[in-house]
Amino acid sequence: SRLAGLYDDESVSPKLLASQSSEQQLDWLTQQGPTLELRNTQGLEAELYAAALRALRLHTHDGVPWHEIAIVARTLQPYAPLLESTFNKVNIPWTTTQTHPLRQSSTVRSLLLLMRVYAFDFERGPLIELLRRNALQLQQDAPHPRDVDRWDNWSRRSRIARRLSAWKELPELLSALDANNEFRPNATDDHAQEANRPSCERLMALLDELSGDVRVWQKASSLTDHIAFLKQLCNERLGKGASSLSDPAPTDPGIDSLLKCVETIDDLEQSSTDASGRTYSTVEFLRLVEEIASEESLKLSGQEEAGVQVLDLMQARGLTHRVVQWIGFHDGVFPRKARSDPFLEDAQRSRLRKLTRKPIATKSSSGDEERLLLATTLAGASE
Repeated sequence: SRLAGLYDDESVSPKLLASQSSEQQLDWLTQQGPTLELRNTQGLEAELYAAALRALRLHTHDGVPWHEIAIVARTLQPYAPLLESTFNKVNIPWTTTQTHPLRQSSTVRSLLLLMRVYAFDFERGPLIELLRRNALQLQQDAPHPRDVDRWDNWSRRSRIARRLSAWKELPELLSALDANNEFRPNATDDHAQEANRPSCERLMALLDELSGDVRVWQKASSLTDHIAFLKQLCNERLGKGASSLSDPAPTDPGIDSLLKCVETIDDLEQSSTDASGRTYSTVEFLRLVEEIASEESLKLSGQEEAGVQVLDLMQARGLTHRVVQWIGFHDGVFPRKARSDPFLEDAQRSRLRKLTRKPIATKSSSGDEERLLLATTLAGASE
């Protein structure tokens, strides 16, 4: 019924077709040219998987080239995490216009957490999250999840928010509280008490190792100095460095993209007389890197040229394919529900349009736009 609402012409209304016999419906469909099929699935992954299987059949049985098959959605954002795994499962090439922010990269996220730990004097929340991710390269063995649980519990009970000096006081606090059996799950469990001491020693060794990085970073002043430290941090702590012939460290697309953006800003500042000689604190540099990670996007991995075209609706306009598969006919997603602008209501928009004679759109008329978008995309299907 929601699909029927996209049509103005009663001659193509599914409601009208339903009132006809099956022979009449078949005759009507064969006269209309390209066939419209409707399918139902449960969940985003099942929906994308069904579209991928359909594309595979079109290519293997009907000989449709991969690049002549389009999978289109109003927005691809909900499907982005599923694209690579779904198309790899059916082993078909694909390409898409969808990107994802750098901050969503797992390695970039670990880097931002580590920088925040250093910039804000071992803030408890980012430190515990970073240790749970098990992404750090350390001289000692990686912390066991049970150890991280203990450290999280101890820091909460000791009310440690940040400051390395506060973390260093933890052994004394642990001894005092352990005497009252506060850290033992069972008052008669002596093994738990014995396990606390080596776990605390491992935490102190880890903090000592990481504090050495902080001392190095605090010596940086110019943007070039901070970038040099950032590269060192990526190589030594994350094992992900910028790709170059002289640097054999494994690369990461997110880290590479982030470093290139920061280096571009550094080049621009060095060429500018106003910004030349500017100094950055550790917090200022962190803010800069966080802003880049939020604004810059990264191309999804696993794509191949001339593969199945996975497009959002705005990118699909005006393109022609032999087969177009629509996904995402979900309630409130497509067609989008009209919502009044809370800052400029439709009545005010209409009045402004009348006074200024400018094409100011009203939000309640968005249904016309949805119909147009559907029409332009469906018109791009030649078969």
